Amino acid sequence: MNRLTLPKPMSWLLTSQLVLISLLYFGALAIAIMLSFDGSWFSLNKTGLSLNSYREVLSSSRIGAAFLTSLMLAGTATVIAVPLGLLSGSLVIRLRSSWSRLLIGGIMILPLLSSAVLRMLGFSLILSDGGPVSSLICTKLEPASCHGLLYTVPAIVIGLVSNILPICALIFFVQLLRVSHEQILAARNLGANTRQVWWWIELPQCGGALIVSIQLSVISVLGDLLAPSILGGNVVYTYAAALNDHTKIDDWSTAAVMALLVVILVCAIMATFLWLTRGPTNSVSIQSAQRGRQG
Repeated sequence: MNRLTLPKPMSWLLTSQLVLISLLYFGALAIAIMLSFDGSWFSLNKTGLSLNSYREVLSSSRIGAAFLTSLMLAGTATVIAVPLGLLSGSLVIRLRSSWSRLLIGGIMILPLLSSAVLRMLGFSLILSDGGPVSSLICTKLEPASCHGLLYTVPAIVIGLVSNILPICALIFFVQLLRVSHEQILAARNLGANTRQVWWWIELPQCGGALIVSIQLSVISVLGDLLAPSILGGNVVYTYAAALNDHTKIDDWSTAAVMALLVVILVCAIMATFLWLTRGPTNSVSIQSAQRGRQG
């Protein structure tokens, strides 16, 4: 099998970029691990290795409540964004014109290219008391009880979904592009319609994209500060806000422990989904589509 050979300057550039990215990630992780056992690691007055920060974080009811709140927001936003991302990717992949795919795909990922602060401020105007949503609610309620959705949990969820939906749609779109076109044509020759092709051939091969989408969604929501602060005000106290509060008072040991717990949680979620979806995901046979047509 022919292998792609890159010029030496390009090969060195890609290698150096990979090494730099690895150093930045694993270097930051190593520093967080060091700080979690000793918050004075980089100071002159060292206190020695200790598990006090772990004990403090795990026994703090305030941090626990913030963590549960963030998990609730992450679960709600993920349940909304992942199916919508799968639907969006499936619709774009069915566009026959490459220009149509480029146009619709560009509109889908446009939020990724825009400023998150400006987007949250735009949502705050739309969801405020004098915004369009408030006017729509006022048509069915008394003016005295007419309020927008700003500074509520639904407003926070809307902002979080706007952040992760383009990522999910892009991931599913790329995964659906990898589905064998010959397999789809063979299934259609056997009489399978569009819904059966999607259910028996395309959907089972999106297991990896599903895992990545959920993982990135949870990471994004757990670390989001803009949506809860701009759209939620002081309605909820999230895990990211608690971590940020500890960094403001130079409590780096507690902040490092909280960051490591998020890393452990994400790894556990990824391992769980890999275990649940173990086995060949691309071994869905064309006979399955035929059985679905006959059923």
